[in-house]
Amino acid sequence: MTTCKKTAISLIKVAANHIPFFKNYQDVVPENVWNELTPAGLNQKNHVIPLPVLHRNEQKYDEVVDILDFYEDFLTECYNSAGVDRGTIKTHIGGDPLTRERFSGAKRLRAGGLSAKECFERLSPITFEMFHLLMNYVKLIFKQVYNVNSTGELGTMKCEATRIFRTSVNENVNENYDADKDFIVSYVDAYIVEAVMDYFGMDDPLSSPARHCPLSQTQTKAEKQSWVMMEFCEIVKNYVWAKDEKNLYSKSLELNVCER
Repeated sequence: MTTCKKTAISLIKVAANHIPFFKNYQDVVPENVWNELTPAGLNQKNHVIPLPVLHRNEQKYDEVVDILDFYEDFLTECYNSAGVDRGTIKTHIGGDPLTRERFSGAKRLRAGGLSAKECFERLSPITFEMFHLLMNYVKLIFKQVYNVNSTGELGTMKCEATRIFRTSVNENVNENYDADKDFIVSYVDAYIVEAVMDYFGMDDPLSSPARHCPLSQTQTKAEKQSWVMMEFCEIVKNYVWAKDEKNLYSKSLELNVCER
């Protein structure tokens, strides 16, 4: 599936949540297509195995090495109990940014080990937990887009947060993560809804398209799917990937942020 189609499907999902007309088109996108947009494994429930609490201090590398030694022994025991040769099978480990740094440092300290066990070769990759990855993404958005001095500039994050009295929104993401994350979703959804309404010539979210309309009011499911994908791919090309203002159907959109 092309990037354009994947993006179009995401836009259809947002439009169906906020514009009643497009609720009739949400079900024409096959369920397996929604699943294709989810990275492998993330659409399945994880099986959690609690481990004992290790009284070790991550500020000390010798104790971090003890933690990784425990991981090695525990994993080897699990594979042996299952009658499986662990061999060179690698196991993904991680934590918050500090833990990730400590684990990587401990692996460097053991890089000269004589065996895969001693140099922690099979404990790889070492990554952030998903929560911290998402938090870093929110921080990046605020760093690139949020400007505390843009209150009077219509359409900016700061201006829209002020207009709808989102006083909990703050550039300090560490202390305002939930509020900042929720506002980003609302803010992006609002731009998508405005782009969709502008493209279809709709006066408000409750109206029906005045242009680019379906050819028939009694479409089959296949016809619905073909029409909605074609039109939303055009929205992606002319709004999401627009190179300059000449490619936009409207040069200025007064943003009405969708409250969640």
